[in-house]
Amino acid sequence: MTATPTELESAREDALGAVRARLRTFLARRVESPEVADDLTQEVLLRLLQHRDSVTEHLPQGCTGSPATCSSTTTAAAGS
Repeated sequence: MTATPTELESAREDALGAVRARLRTFLARRVESPEVADDLTQEVLLRLLQHRDSVTEHLPQGCTGSPATCSSTTTAAAGS
């Protein structure tokens, strides 16, 4: 089954929202204010999106960047 463009966009938005929330939580525990955590979160996500091609070059073999392919690859590599 092939996903429609609308389904793909929705999945991307969901994934980005999940990453954003986890990243912001991580940063908020390490900085002095919520505003700084928001700014850092935005900066990190912007840089990831700007450099996404070079980021994907460093993913484990077989990982396409989607959680489904990366988690199984990472788990298999960790068990080695």
